[in-house]
Amino acid sequence: MSVLTRFSSTLGSRAAIAGTQTALRRFAATHAAYAPNPERQIGDYPDFAPSSAQLKDPSLYEDAQERRNLKDTLHENDELYTVWVVDEKSPVSRSTALKHLLIMAGLLTGLYGLAKLYDAPSRKPTTQRELPFHEPNGFAKQQ
Repeated sequence: MSVLTRFSSTLGSRAAIAGTQTALRRFAATHAAYAPNPERQIGDYPDFAPSSAQLKDPSLYEDAQERRNLKDTLHENDELYTVWVVDEKSPVSRSTALKHLLIMAGLLTGLYGLAKLYDAPSRKPTTQRELPFHEPNGFAKQQ
């Protein structure tokens, strides 16, 4: 049973069939893509090849940020292939990333040390308050 026969039996109008034919041509989906696969358990939803949106040219789409056209059929795992996931191909190697991390940790540690040296007790603008009793907490011993 072809895709168009299925659509014509459910929709029943020539306009719907023509729209479906246009959509099939526009998105270059083959009949095999719309064939039901019982292992996927989502009926005749198209089985598109996974492709990351990060590798697509943004100027070719209506929604340049998401890199897709409006009313496009999404991949069943679209959230795995959007622009907002972890980078597909990282331009930084692991050794370079580790080097950058260690440099940043060293700079933060150095800045902390300089702040501790600068904020020495001798630089406090106030004097220590003297309490009337000699106990560390300021209270007299009970007699």
